[in-house]
Amino acid sequence: MTPTERPLRFDGLRLTALAQDDPFARATWSGAAHHLFSAMVELGADVRGVSGRPPRAAHVAARVLSASGDRDLLRLKAGIHPVRRWAATAAAWRRARAVDPSPDVLLQLGIFYEPDRLPGFSPRMTCSFHDGNLITGLRGAGLDRASGRLARLVRFEREAFSRKDLIFTTSEWLRGSFIDDFGQPPEKVITVGAGPNFDALPAVPERDHGSPRFLFVGKDFPRKGGPDVLEAFARVREVHPDAELWIVGAPGAPADAPGVSNLGVISRSDPDGDARLTDLYSRATAYVMPSRYEPFGFVFLEAMSFGLPCIASATCAMPEIVRDGETGHVVPPRDVTALAAAMTALADDPAQARRLGAAGRARVVEWFNWQSVAARILAAISDHAPAPRSPR
Repeated sequence: MTPTERPLRFDGLRLTALAQDDPFARATWSGAAHHLFSAMVELGADVRGVSGRPPRAAHVAARVLSASGDRDLLRLKAGIHPVRRWAATAAAWRRARAVDPSPDVLLQLGIFYEPDRLPGFSPRMTCSFHDGNLITGLRGAGLDRASGRLARLVRFEREAFSRKDLIFTTSEWLRGSFIDDFGQPPEKVITVGAGPNFDALPAVPERDHGSPRFLFVGKDFPRKGGPDVLEAFARVREVHPDAELWIVGAPGAPADAPGVSNLGVISRSDPDGDARLTDLYSRATAYVMPSRYEPFGFVFLEAMSFGLPCIASATCAMPEIVRDGETGHVVPPRDVTALAAAMTALADDPAQARRLGAAGRARVVEWFNWQSVAARILAAISDHAPAPRSPR
């Protein structure tokens, strides 16, 4: 919550939390589920976690039925295939009934399961929380949502969203998709933001800006604008020959250019990996990831937490996270000239880099944190839901 928001308590609210794995596990939803639902517990809600993971056989069947030579397309089709969805719904239904057959609220991450459609599980209110949806995902993959089975899946999701009492989104960009693409009433779709996946915000280090050090973290190197970064960085090196570019998470990315270091995959789930990433964020002078498509961009919140100015693309939710000229720079996607200019501007002016980084850190403290997100969600639920039942 921001300093101006009144403190809130939600004691007695019985909430079933549903995710694709254990909602309180640190790996689920890249850690976001753990932090969101833990924050709700701190605010007094009685939260019971339920995994919607289906049997492995259902996942294998979905992959076979979605056979494609394109690995990314196969992953997308298998993940949304009706066989997998109904298996996930059945698994979630069994587990949800076991923890509480009639909670005040079912809050699920995504729309991969609908246990409330089966008898014996009857929450008084059903809600979902999203950092993307099928249509935005299809657009990001360059697929035609009007074709064959994909069109049927879009209709399926539209019907599923229509059965929800409230839909929470991480961004206004995504909220617009639910309203425009899925026909959901504007008053039903609420933007609540997201937060970095830290137990506590890190200390902002004292940085040496004597040499520009750009950090890129991302697994999908092409989609996240990695090739554009390499080309833009080569131009930066013409002006700042001591500049460095550190690439994390993309082991196959080129690393033979002057000043470029490919550090491979580093995982925060490993203590040594967590320490290495913290060191990189602490020593870098700017974060750059001009994604061509990004459902939200949690990694920008990580970088901003360390007081780093960020460079992002002017698409999807990124301009909401990185405010151009205030917390970093926003450039048109695939525009290498604009990207090189933004990187050079931060390298040329350390004082500006410090100012933008400090503003980004303040933005995380004031808005982009899981305590604030949890309070916004629970406040909206309380405003719309019937009075809570008696404690479990």
